[in-house]
Amino acid sequence: MFAGPGWVRSSMTRDCAEKKPPLKASLLRKTLQICLYVFLFLVSAESLLVKLATVIFANLRNSWQWSLREWLCFIGFINQLVAISMVDEGELHRLMLYIFGGADAVWREDEVLVCRQYFSVLASKVTHGRVRRQH
Repeated sequence: MFAGPGWVRSSMTRDCAEKKPPLKASLLRKTLQICLYVFLFLVSAESLLVKLATVIFANLRNSWQWSLREWLCFIGFINQLVAISMVDEGELHRLMLYIFGGADAVWREDEVLVCRQYFSVLASKVTHGRVRRQH
């Protein structure tokens, strides 16, 4: 928070208030954002349908009748599904191992305890409101 004289604060507040974008520009920006989100959602849905179409044989035939190419397509599809959710967890695990894992980069019991305490302190600070945003 700026703690200068009152006339400086009011002047700064007035200057910031005067620099708001016009209503038309703001409305146009919001409209474009909504259109972009809808477009990206439709593209992602189409991408999912294309990926599902590559493994349509899984629904039509028994797995004992699949060819090598079909098995590879199915394994690739499963790999893509697993990669959707596992990226964040893997990155967090690597980062925590880098910070707390020591020179050998292997988890030991004391390092796991320190990492667990770190997350406990972080959660406590977030839930008790001691982490504040700078405005």
